[in-house]
Amino acid sequence: MPQFARFAVMLSVVGAAIAGRNLAGDCENEILTELPSPDGRLIAVVFERDCGATTDFSTQVSVLPKASRLPDQGGNVFVADTNHGAVPPGPGGGPEVEVIWSDRATLMIRHRSEARVFKSERRVKGVTVVYGELSSAGN
Repeated sequence: MPQFARFAVMLSVVGAAIAGRNLAGDCENEILTELPSPDGRLIAVVFERDCGATTDFSTQVSVLPKASRLPDQGGNVFVADTNHGAVPPGPGGGPEVEVIWSDRATLMIRHRSEARVFKSERRVKGVTVVYGELSSAGN
């Protein structure tokens, strides 16, 4: 490998490490908010998932038993990203979402229609999930 090419590869690796991103694809979850269900049995966790330099930040939602910790994996209910900037980033870098328990067995998730949605389950852990649109003004 020519000297210049080796230097460029090394510079890329160092740059990624400095930027706090890794090239191995390891993912990290950062909890943005937790919302207990009205009966206290479950919790809706909204979190940002960062999987490194080659992926966009995403906003994800999981429904878990109240005493559980968020596993190191993707959301079991909802996953979306900003669709290459079509939606402004929210607090965690992914698209803003609004999560509301309508009752003990119904969770509403609102998001911007322009977000790129990868997962939108309709039923998880005995909870019916209803989706709605979040306007650009957050309403």
